[in-house]
Amino acid sequence: MIRADAIQETAAHYLGGYPADTPGISPLFGDLFGLPPLLIQAGDAEVLLDDATRLQAAAKNAGVDSTLQVFDEAFHVFQMFPELPEADEALAEVAAFFSRVTGLR
Repeated sequence: MIRADAIQETAAHYLGGYPADTPGISPLFGDLFGLPPLLIQAGDAEVLLDDATRLQAAAKNAGVDSTLQVFDEAFHVFQMFPELPEADEALAEVAAFFSRVTGLR
């Protein structure tokens, strides 16, 4: 979904003229203290995998209950492709996380 060779152009569109370190643009630069539990999912072929691991570290440092799940051979937003077994697994993990956090089933 996001190719490494197109990341500069993609980032420029996403940023819309704002600095990359704006907290509303990237939670990596925001104050994570007090956030509810987080589930972070990424693929090991994900261009933004480093950001996912950095978000996990920042959340832990802020005392946020957070879980990072990295899926083998998965790419950016792989969860939106129902034909992928990894997508089924990831969405089942989201449902389990939601149930655990909210107490709802």
